Amino acid sequence: MSIMRFSRFRPLAMPLAALLLAGCMKWSGASDPVDQYVRAEDPWQVRLTLTDGSVVPLWDVEMVGDTVVGFTERPFKSPARRERQPRAGYPLDQVARLEEHRLDPVLTLVVPAITIGALLGIAWLACCSTDGTGSW
Repeated sequence: MSIMRFSRFRPLAMPLAALLLAGCMKWSGASDPVDQYVRAEDPWQVRLTLTDGSVVPLWDVEMVGDTVVGFTERPFKSPARRERQPRAGYPLDQVARLEEHRLDPVLTLVVPAITIGALLGIAWLACCSTDGTGSW
């Protein structure tokens, strides 16, 4: 089979890659009270549902007194640039729910297995036709 034959499957590459990445992560609600959860788990990326119903994403979250504090956008790795990034804090009495963006081990195994199976099926259909020439 020539390389040209595989080029028609190139448009499928990005959606399949996005599917694999999305299948690995999920939002999990905190089982403990918010302050205990943040102190014990040291979460990297969370979303807070506030008592007024708004949803706020935060990164590199920590507890400062009775306030949940974090970056309002994904932080830079460079300490010099990181110092200039906006941070926000929300008192515990304004936080109705905290969810952490975590790895989902089941989806991490199942989604790639299904995707690889689908790709193998497409490749088999593309190269193995009824007349043996590779064409329909």
